[in-house]
Amino acid sequence: MKWLRRLLATVLGVALTVTAIITVTDATTWNSAYLMATADRTNLAQHISNELPAVIASYAPAADTQAAITNVLTPAYIETKINDVIPAFVTGFRHGGSVPNLDVTDLGQQLALSGVPVPPALAAITNSPQPLMSSHLAAPLQTVGGVSGLLQWLAPLVALAATVMLLLISDHRRFLALAQGVWLGSALTALAAAVVQLPPSLIEATLNTSVARPLAAAIRAYSQAIATDQSHQLLRYALILAVVGVICIVAHVVAGLIAHLMHHAKTKSESSPVD
Repeated sequence: MKWLRRLLATVLGVALTVTAIITVTDATTWNSAYLMATADRTNLAQHISNELPAVIASYAPAADTQAAITNVLTPAYIETKINDVIPAFVTGFRHGGSVPNLDVTDLGQQLALSGVPVPPALAAITNSPQPLMSSHLAAPLQTVGGVSGLLQWLAPLVALAATVMLLLISDHRRFLALAQGVWLGSALTALAAAVVQLPPSLIEATLNTSVARPLAAAIRAYSQAIATDQSHQLLRYALILAVVGVICIVAHVVAGLIAHLMHHAKTKSESSPVD
C-alpha cells in the first residue's frame, strides 16, 4: 500500500504541474487577444519600425529606395501585419492549421506605384506571401500545439483520478499522501516558473543573421514580457497548490485526531463492566 500511495502522489504532482503549465500557455502563448495586447503594451510595432532601416539596408543599398520603403513601413503598417500574423500563428500551431505566412505584397505594390524600383532581393519577399518559418521548425511546433490541446483535458483528468484513488485508499495516511502530491506539484510548478524565463534569451541568441539581428532587441522585449506574465501566473498556481497542501496536512491531523478519539471511546466502552 505504501508504494501505491507514493506512486499516486507522484502522478498527482506531475499532473497538477502539467495542468498549470497548459492552463498558463493556453492563456498566453495560444491566445491571440493576449498576444496582440502584449504587442501593443510593449510597443512592438514602434520598436520594429525603429530598427527596420538597418534591415532594409541589406535589401536595398540605394538611399532613395531605403527612404521610400521606410516611409511605407510605418508603425501603423507594421501593427496591421502583426495583428494579421498572430491569429494565423495560433490557428496554424495550436489548432492544426497551415503554417502562417507574412503577406507584404502590398508593400511591393505601393513601391511600384510610387515609381521606386524594387530591388530583386526585396522583390522575392513582396511578390508572394512568405512562410514565417521553415518547415523543419514548423512541424515540431505544430506537434507541440497538438499535444498541448490533448493535455488540456487529459492532465486535469489524471489529477482528478489520482486524487479520488488516494481518497479511496483505506489508510489513515491518505491526506498525507495528498499533501505530498500537491506539494510536489507546487515545487515543479515553481521550477517551471523559473525555466520559462530562459526562452527570450535563447530566441535572441538564435537571431544571428544580418537581417534578423537588428530586430533581436524588439523581439526579446516582446517575448520577455510574455515570459514574465507566464512566470507570475505559474508562481500563483504554485502558491495555491502549497496552500492546498497545508490544508491536506490539517485534514490529516484532524482525521488522525478523530480516529484516535473514536478508538479511545470504543476501547473505553469495551472495558466498561456490563451490568
